[in-house]
This record gives sequence, structure tokens and C-alpha cells, in this order.
Amino acid sequence: MFFLFYENQVEKFLKSMITPALGETVESNLAIEIGDSPWEEKRSSIVRVDFFLPKGCYRLGYKPNTVIETKNRLTSGSLMMAYQLLERLRRSGRDVSEILVYYFGEEEEPLEAENKHRQFGYFEGVRAIDFNQLLLEYTKSKPQPVKRDYDWRKRSARHLEEAASVFSQGKNTLFVGAGVSCSAKMPDWEKLLKRVGDALVAKGRISATQMASLPKDSFNSDLVLARLLKMVNSDGRKDDDCENEFVQLIRAALYGSYFEPTSPLLESLVNVIYHGKVEAVISYNYDDLLESALQADPIHLPVSPVDKENRPAAGTLPIMHVHGFLPQHVDPSYERNIVLSEETYHELYGDAFHWANVEQLHALTQSTCFFIGLSLKDPSIRRLLDIAQQRGTHDAEHYAFLCRPEYTNPRYTEKVLRDMGVNVIWYEDKNHTDLPPMVSKLI
Repeated sequence: MFFLFYENQVEKFLKSMITPALGETVESNLAIEIGDSPWEEKRSSIVRVDFFLPKGCYRLGYKPNTVIETKNRLTSGSLMMAYQLLERLRRSGRDVSEILVYYFGEEEEPLEAENKHRQFGYFEGVRAIDFNQLLLEYTKSKPQPVKRDYDWRKRSARHLEEAASVFSQGKNTLFVGAGVSCSAKMPDWEKLLKRVGDALVAKGRISATQMASLPKDSFNSDLVLARLLKMVNSDGRKDDDCENEFVQLIRAALYGSYFEPTSPLLESLVNVIYHGKVEAVISYNYDDLLESALQADPIHLPVSPVDKENRPAAGTLPIMHVHGFLPQHVDPSYERNIVLSEETYHELYGDAFHWANVEQLHALTQSTCFFIGLSLKDPSIRRLLDIAQQRGTHDAEHYAFLCRPEYTNPRYTEKVLRDMGVNVIWYEDKNHTDLPPMVSKLI
């Protein structure tokens, strides 16, 4: 979220550098159509670039049709992704002169890595630029220091009090993420993929050495890594048996080692749900821990896990697994709709009428939403928040429980999310032990 503050700085800087008399303009978050060439027919036909200078910038020495991408830190992976973007644009007939990668933090890998790649002809047309140095060179001033925020605890307490009051009125939806499952010692996304990779090594589909290199080959993206693992498992096969085999690898990775049937956070969610003010739960998790915890309670609330093909039964609480559902007991009816790899993720969020997007937007526009165990760093979720905010009252009507130490500058995170309609309720412990009692205060 702090990174969005830097993007605003970049836009402000570029607009101060262009010369309107020369017809120079700055286009931000520009959608560019590609895919006219046969190489692109299986990929998305739209890409977005952070900034585009159609006439270049005379004062900065930038040529016409310059693209600028912003990165928090400079890595060879970010340079490679910029180079691949340039290649895709050029193959589609787009006249892009170069891509500039503005970065803000320290280099995670030395620039010698970039120079080495250049010796072999890679990254031609891509340049890395330290934005803070650029700003200092042209404005003779350093970025303004961020002021200390001494009142965040008071704001969080006030937001929690407001949240409890709003919750008591009904029409509420809980959005739950990986943090809920991890509280019961389920694997997070990274561990899940590692277990799938280890299983592929054990099956002889890939060597341990090749497996160790896959994270670097996936541009440090878990979605791309999942895509590669799926390709390794299929080994060129496209049949349903191959798809089912990969789903079973995910199931084994999910439930194959020790996890706890419940946790303090799950128990707090059960108590909140039994209060009778929750209309639905939207889960980004594959597992059935929440369903099991609800059904293990003496009251035994009837619930319906929902995915693309399974709808809720009348008189039950719908728990919508928007990325798919894999219960502990095998149920083939749920196994065709798992969203794990990059292509299935893009398919979901690229379709405005996909059931998962429709359900999430309905919740965001028709109820008060509480985000628990989610960082809200996923751009797809923030996109849905923006869409809902445009259609709604434009007030901050939702609430998110977030771990404050996980954010570089929490004050800017708070401002950005409030602009998206979300009030932040901060907690401090990195082990998340203070989250369950805070969630319980909703009732």
C-alpha cells in the first residue's frame, strides 16, 4: 500500500517535467490492447502499464512512446518482466521505444547482474532508474520524510467500536483469508507450493536441482510458480486425469501433515457467526476448517460450501470458496474449480461476470464486509473494492483487521484503504495472538 504513495510521487514528478507546449502528456495506469500476433492468442489481450509518455519528455531526454514501470525494489526478475513486456508490446506491433523501471528501495541484487545480462544481449530497451536519485537531481530536494503517527491506537479503537455497532444491525459478510487457516497450522501459499513441488520430485517428474531453480524462473511470483508446477505435472498431457492428479497433489499438500481442527481465531469466528448477524462468508481458502468448526459446535449451524457448480441449500449459511474448495473428505463435484495457477487466476478476475466476482461485488455493495486473515495486498481484491466504491455511497463502510508491523508505512496504507471504502483496525502482534479477542469484540 505504501507503494501506491510512491506511484503518486512518480506521477506528480513526471507531470512537472513534461512540456505541454510540445504536446507532451503523461498517461497513468494505461490499458494497451495486444494479442494481434499468433504468439499472443492464448494470453490476455490487455496489458496495463504504470505510465506512458506518447511524446516522450524533452527535459528528461525520454524518447516518444516511452513506458515507465514502478517497482518497490530492483531485482533481475523485475527487469526480466519489463523486458518480456517490451517484447510482447513490440510483437503486437506497438511502437514502444523503451521501458524505464523506476525503483525506490535498495537493489536486492547488485546492478552487476543487469550489466552481465546486457553483455549477452538481454534487457535491450530496458533501463533501471533510481527514482530517489532522479528526484534529487532534478528537484534538488529529497522526498519528504514520513511523520510519526501517534494516534493510530485511538483510531483503531474507534473503528472497532464503530464496527461492533454496525455489525449488530445485521447484513454482514465475512471475508476470510489464509491467516485464518494458518492459525490452525495449515500451510500458507508458499508452503503449499513447496509441498506440491516436493511431491513432483518424489514422483520423478522433476529433479531436486531443477525444482530448486523454479522459484527464480517464475519471476518470484507464486502464481507463475504454480503454473510451472502444473506444467511439470502434466508433461504435455491435457486430459482430465492429469487435471485430477494435480488437484490430488494439492489436497495431499493441504492435509498431508499435522494441522489443528480449530484455533482461537476460528473459535472467535464461530462465535461471531452464531450471533446470527452474518449473511454469508467469502473464503479465499481451499480447506473446510471453518465448516468443520461450525458443525462441531453443539448448535451445529447448517452451512453450504459454494463454488462455481455447487450452490447453497435453502436455510444454510453460504461459505463461498471463490478460489475453489477441497474438503478433507473427497468430493469430486468440487474438484473441477480450483483456482491455483496463474492462468486460472487470470481467467477468474478477467471475467467480470464470473460467479466469484459477482458474489464478491454483491457483498461489497449490499452488505458491511469484515476482512479477517487477509492482507489486502492482492491487486485483484483492491480492484473489486474500487469498483464497489464507485457504485456505492463513497463512504468507508467496511472494516479490515490488519497486522500493523507487516506494512512499511501503515498511515499511508490506512489512507489508501479508506479511499477504497475500508476502515483499518490495527493489531500489533506478528504472531496474531491479539486478533481473536478483537474479532470477538464485534459481538
